Amino acid sequence: MPVPSAVVPDVSPPPAADDSQADLSTAIPDFIRMAQFGDFAALMETYMPPSEQAQTPDDQKAKMVQEMKDHFQTPEGRQDMQQMLTEMQSVVYLTPSYDATGNTATYKLPAGSSHPNLVFVKENGRWYLK
Repeated sequence: MPVPSAVVPDVSPPPAADDSQADLSTAIPDFIRMAQFGDFAALMETYMPPSEQAQTPDDQKAKMVQEMKDHFQTPEGRQDMQQMLTEMQSVVYLTPSYDATGNTATYKLPAGSSHPNLVFVKENGRWYLK
């Protein structure tokens, strides 16, 4: 009689100790730094959840990066960037609310923000912007 195969859970290695995405207290400042630097390809590669990256074709990602570059070069885009950075900076020292699994962290943004919340998701031990 064949022996049933064991179900092997996903045991991804833990993030490196110096991995800024391992903790929200370092992921958010890292995101801010990358956005200020303006390398939108690296920002997308680093902070777009892997599950979303896997579903997004490379040409679509390239198009998204180009659209971000084009937008953030306009006066309106620079204003949007400043607002996004201000919102990110406003939560750096706050404690988010977590879902039951601890894999979704939600920061309530101040009134007048472009979005009501800032949400990060944890995949494979690393935090990504939702």
